[in-house]
Amino acid sequence: MESTKKTKHPHYRAFLSQKSHAKQRGIEWRLTFDQWLEWWGDDIYRRGSGAMSLQMQRFHDKGAYELGNIVKGHPKQNSRTCGNIKRTRNTERAAREREQRLDALMWEPSIEPDDSLWDDDEDDMLPDGYQSPTSYL
Repeated sequence: MESTKKTKHPHYRAFLSQKSHAKQRGIEWRLTFDQWLEWWGDDIYRRGSGAMSLQMQRFHDKGAYELGNIVKGHPKQNSRTCGNIKRTRNTERAAREREQRLDALMWEPSIEPDDSLWDDDEDDMLPDGYQSPTSYL
């Protein structure tokens, strides 16, 4: 499509707006106006943010907006995908942090047993065959 015809096309502003929003969010845009228009097809009139509207969504909210990585979906589907991704990231981050804390604890010096906490009369309370911790020292 010629440049002057594109700028006068009724959906050209919507294309530029979507492209601009992607850029603001740091998401690469690899669609020409003609590709975008053809991809939307007759559904272009259903674009929007209402519950029954359609949106251009990336698979797993990853990668560029480009043919092969986009699908039409309802806003609810997109927010569900986004929520799942955030939960997964949070779970993975928590697991990494827990692992780091455990690793740090492994290298902390051990606490020596305090013999003063063990009384001789407590030996009588041990089951047969067991010895008090102080007898190992």
